[in-house]
Amino acid sequence: AAHAAGKLQVVVLHLPDFLGPYAENSFSTSIFQSALANKTANWLGDPTLQHEFIYVPDVAPVIADLLERDDVWGERYNLAGPGTIQGEDFIRRVYNAACRRCRYRSVGAGMLRFMGWWNPMMRELVEMQYLMEKPVILDDSKLRAKLGKIEKTYYANAITGTIAWLRGIPSLA
Repeated sequence: AAHAAGKLQVVVLHLPDFLGPYAENSFSTSIFQSALANKTANWLGDPTLQHEFIYVPDVAPVIADLLERDDVWGERYNLAGPGTIQGEDFIRRVYNAACRRCRYRSVGAGMLRFMGWWNPMMRELVEMQYLMEKPVILDDSKLRAKLGKIEKTYYANAITGTIAWLRGIPSLA
């Protein structure tokens, strides 16, 4: 409404789940932390479904490119990940990169509610659970048509970079 009234210029960029540096509140970060601590990871929903993540360092250039343009205001765009990945494949890759034996469990809405008694993040995830029960895959063809080629870090390098950052090796992230 503020955009339509000319009071504010707005552009919306929808993103999949994050991984990477400074993504502390991301769903994926708990998986990385579990792997590094040699603990069992919690996957929300069905781990056999396809999922999508975007590496945080890949997002800023896209936002900067959008904000430099005059022809994007009032529009919505999607930024997809570098491809889809099955939840259990993602977890396995994280544990392999951390040099740990892969251990995970699937967590549904009921368990999230229970875990929410002690963990506020889990309590908040209950309302987002529907996103893990049916694949949500973004189509960024409109964004690519507007900006051209978009650089995306594939999962192997994004996972390695995230682990390096979590281990305090930012030069590798």
